[in-house]
Amino acid sequence: MHLPKETLVKTIYIEGDSTTFGMQDLEMGGWPNRLHVTMLNKDVEFADMTMVQNRALPGRTLPGVLREADANMKYYRRFSDVTAVLQTGMNEVKIFSGSTTPLILAKRFGELATKFCTTAQDNACATVLVGPPPIDTSRNNPTFSGAAIKDELLAEYGDILRGVAREQNVPYVDTRAIFAETGRPTLELLSADGYHPNAVGHAALAAAVEAALPL
Repeated sequence: MHLPKETLVKTIYIEGDSTTFGMQDLEMGGWPNRLHVTMLNKDVEFADMTMVQNRALPGRTLPGVLREADANMKYYRRFSDVTAVLQTGMNEVKIFSGSTTPLILAKRFGELATKFCTTAQDNACATVLVGPPPIDTSRNNPTFSGAAIKDELLAEYGDILRGVAREQNVPYVDTRAIFAETGRPTLELLSADGYHPNAVGHAALAAAVEAALPL
């Protein structure tokens, strides 16, 4: 297949954790995949081609993201305009057995999120930050992967991301607010594990991220 010479290639480069990876969206494999399908439907005539590259991994935290982010951004910038999308928070707030503090403390979390934004800026990439979803620990054992996750900490870290987005002048997708705007109880937007969005939650998040993209 040969693309028209005037085709503008764009890349949406996505980083994050198991939510971003698409866990528990049994219909379409997560909001990044839903975004990918939306972009394919928009680009049917190849006047523009938008590629969605989801590099999220279950268990990933910001230090892991940052180890690869610069190289990934440089690679995608070789042939396209790039928007770097980061959803984070779920793993950073985990409190493991024997500890009383989150895996990554709040101040450090803000510093690392800022580093992602400045790395994107250094590589001439646009940026979108996406907050973590709310959780419902009453659905299951109140520990996940051997660590406690507190919803109030997730809300706090989401607020930190919002502050970073404001300071860096980039869009912020407030997952909690997006879920509330659906008019559905949070329980109807989460999977049976109480931690990951279900298909309905992922669909709402995909639409919100699309609306935030500076494309």
